[in-house]
Amino acid sequence: MALTIGGGITIGGAITLQPELPPGAPTIGVATATGSSTATVTFTAPSNGGSSTITSYTATSNPGNITGTLSQAGSGTITVSGLTASTSYTFTVTATNSNGTSVASSTSNSITTQSATIPITYLVVGAGGGGGGVSIYTPRGQGGGGGSGGAVYGTSSLSGSLTVTVGTSNGASSSLLGTGFTRTAYGGGGGAPAQDNSNDGGYTGYGGGGGAVGDGNTAVGGAGGAGSYNDPTYYFGGRPGGVGTYSGGGGGGGGGSTKGTGVIANGGAGGAGGQRDWNPSSWNNIGSSWGSGGATATSDAGTQGIVAIQYADSYPAATSTTGSPTITVSGGYRVYKWTSSGSVTF
Repeated sequence: MALTIGGGITIGGAITLQPELPPGAPTIGVATATGSSTATVTFTAPSNGGSSTITSYTATSNPGNITGTLSQAGSGTITVSGLTASTSYTFTVTATNSNGTSVASSTSNSITTQSATIPITYLVVGAGGGGGGVSIYTPRGQGGGGGSGGAVYGTSSLSGSLTVTVGTSNGASSSLLGTGFTRTAYGGGGGAPAQDNSNDGGYTGYGGGGGAVGDGNTAVGGAGGAGSYNDPTYYFGGRPGGVGTYSGGGGGGGGGSTKGTGVIANGGAGGAGGQRDWNPSSWNNIGSSWGSGGATATSDAGTQGIVAIQYADSYPAATSTTGSPTITVSGGYRVYKWTSSGSVTF
């Protein structure tokens, strides 16, 4: 066959027209979660590269249609960023050349992104100890007040799930536990009951010691105040309960009192329970009465403990909680407060 073009130019031989084709589909490899918001996807280049050199590959997530791109001609690994923490994804890969984009590969294996790592501030408070109660012999004296629970307060970067234990009975410990993370605050000691050592009167009970802080913290609870005795006058207990501070032991309960006469008579009031002063001003709706010792020595219960965490609200909310925590978002913070045991997952 010959083709004559105007001007006398003749071209002989066969003429083949080549279509401009995109590449064939890549072969999907393995998807791997590499963080809370990233994953990698491997692939093999298609045997049919189309009618021009492949210039890039794109991985696309399901759900979300979030993409990552790798600019090269051959097989490789694509990084996809911007994923959501603790979420399951699959991926497909396409190839692109100057003529267009291939159909998608088959679907990858499913992956779940890692939990978010969040810098939190935590507060763990043990329950206060109960009061000691009246004399078991005669109502001549009242026991010591209970000590307040210890408290742990600090910061850490955490991910995954945390287990929350809240001390709700006299002297019970509270804790916050995660992978490689343990914070425990011990409960306050109970006040001793009033004692009767003779017919002339009774010595009172001593106040309960304050709760110690766990986890190697050297702070310990304050000692209980001593009771007083003298015949025949009312004497009230020793010093009132000390003040517990965050990341320190709880205050000791005050001593009880007695009326030392030979007649059966009611004793004076028991010593006050240890109190607490650990409420950071940046926290929202936490309160400061948690973990106080029994306020009088007539077998009054101590105040229960509490566990709370706080972090900037620019980080995502927890994916799940148990134990019905109170959740507050205010002043740039998320605050989770537990008054019963539970858990939280990020």
